[in-house]
Amino acid sequence: ATANNGVGIAGILDAELVATRVMNCSSGFLSDTALGIRWLSGDPTVSEAPPLNKSVDIINVSLGSQAASCPFYLQDAIDYAYQKGILVVVAAGNDSIDASGFTPANCENVMTVGAVDKRGRPSSFSNYGDSVDVAALGSLVTTINMEGEVSQWFGTSFASPLVAGAAGLLKQANPSLTPDQLRNELVATSRPLPDLKTLSASEEDTVEQAPITLGAGIVD
Repeated sequence: ATANNGVGIAGILDAELVATRVMNCSSGFLSDTALGIRWLSGDPTVSEAPPLNKSVDIINVSLGSQAASCPFYLQDAIDYAYQKGILVVVAAGNDSIDASGFTPANCENVMTVGAVDKRGRPSSFSNYGDSVDVAALGSLVTTINMEGEVSQWFGTSFASPLVAGAAGLLKQANPSLTPDQLRNELVATSRPLPDLKTLSASEEDTVEQAPITLGAGIVD
């Protein structure tokens, strides 16, 4: 989102964005997601779209599907991006289940993002577990809808690009950072989730208790 244009919100950083549509309005194929990741990574074998002049530095994947494991073709695409030095940030999913049963959240060489609310408490819908690396705001995220109006939305699909933006700030400051270094820095500087026991009685009454683990905590 461009800053200083009078349209409600501003993005985390000034960056060149490349949008890759791999779904229709409600569903799609993970094989197309794999192709999209490869195309963004500069894979010359992808013929479904004109080649990019330069591959991207960070890929955000705000989608997913329930799956016991990461499909081999999707893992191969992610590994291709990883080997090109590209960090792949993915949404944990919105089914209130362990993210190990959701792909690409359960793939290797990705940074998986869960969701919290404005007080830092785990969002009731967020997937969780050992597959999640960090969390970011995913409840009542202010953005622009298709009509150009300021609106608020829920989902790890909105938390994931916030982390991708934070990774972009690091990459702009030090372009030599590898995907592992970017992930490690974001994890190391994250803030722990708030202790629900420290909330007042009135606040605690509004908390939906859930066995949620969101990695290292909230990206700072």
